[in-house]
Amino acid sequence: MKEITIRLSDADYASMEERARGRTVEEFAAEVIRAEIAAEDPDSFDHIFTPEYLAKLEEISAEMDREGGLTPAQMEEALEETRRKWRAKHSA
Repeated sequence: MKEITIRLSDADYASMEERARGRTVEEFAAEVIRAEIAAEDPDSFDHIFTPEYLAKLEEISAEMDREGGLTPAQMEEALEETRRKWRAKHSA
C-alpha cells in the first residue's frame, strides 16, 4: 500500500468530513478515488454496488419475501403509474 498527500481547502475538507459519516476523511477520500477509477472502466460496476447498496438490496429482498412481493399485474400497474408521472413531469 502506498501513502499519498492531498492538499484540500478548508471548505473541501469540511465538506468531506461531513460526508464521511463515521469514517475518517482519509478513508472517505480513498473510497471516492477508488470509485472514480472504477467508474472509468465500462465493464466494472463495483463503484455502484457498494456494501451499503448491497445491504439495502438485501433489505428490500427480505421485505418482499415477508410480504409476498407483487403480482405481475401489480408490477405493471406500478410501472405504468411511474411512467405517467414521469411523462407529466417531463412534457412541456
